[in-house]
Amino acid sequence: MPIQKPIVSEIAPKTYVVNEFGLDAMFLIEGSQRALVLDTGSGFCDFKGIIRDLTKKPYLVALTHGHVDHAGGAGQFEQVYLHPADWEMAKSITQEERLSYGEAVRGVMGDPDTFAYGKATLRVWDAFPALLPLQDGQAFDLGDRIISVIHTPGHTPGSCCFIDPKTRILFSGDAENSNLLLSRGTVSTALRGLLKLKTHEGEWDRSYNGHIGYSGHVDCLSQPESMLDDCIAALRSILDGTGQVSTYSGFLGRPQEMHAVSYGKTRVTFSPESLWEEGEEHKVF
Repeated sequence: MPIQKPIVSEIAPKTYVVNEFGLDAMFLIEGSQRALVLDTGSGFCDFKGIIRDLTKKPYLVALTHGHVDHAGGAGQFEQVYLHPADWEMAKSITQEERLSYGEAVRGVMGDPDTFAYGKATLRVWDAFPALLPLQDGQAFDLGDRIISVIHTPGHTPGSCCFIDPKTRILFSGDAENSNLLLSRGTVSTALRGLLKLKTHEGEWDRSYNGHIGYSGHVDCLSQPESMLDDCIAALRSILDGTGQVSTYSGFLGRPQEMHAVSYGKTRVTFSPESLWEEGEEHKVF
């Protein structure tokens, strides 16, 4: 029988990941005074109810970026933090887009018999919540835990990562993972963002992205230790021309041809027309 509800796992004390039917992963970090929720998924489950079961403390909600699989469930909440560069993207998400994403993952990437979700489980609301600005260097004081924010544009202009020094965990959204998609923005911008993140790498031992247990793979594993370095190396190889470019099509139903370079544990998908910012010196850093 397909799995009927999201899988909740405790990856550290008072630190939970919610696997939303293999579509995405959301997180809850509980402190002594309040909690912080990271991402809201695609909206195929009663995420607000799951949070209520995990903590009785008041909580804040922050989004790593504005894509449908991270901000699509935001309508369950009154307000969310998000970097302003992604506000318009998040506000434009429709019910049809959320449903289309869910069906694409089921049909193209996953095992249709693993999870039970669909139009009948899609949460519906009339308006997007109030948006609060998320900024580089911002900190969320949860009492005995202070979660810091690092703006890492690349995957999207407003992508942000979060570091919890108490558990030494990095929550990276889609900023660095095994399938790094540069959907908006340049390769050079993504490289700068990840190089900034690397200056903080002594602050974490484990890294969780926004797709733990993705598709039909039900797991709860930290990313490989080399992931950040592999992403940086792949981006540099694109800019200096040494990367071996491959093409593919049909990713989540997208008909257009995609260009990618693989390195180590990652594959970076990019546009050959978006390597550098306008007027930027073409010098690899």
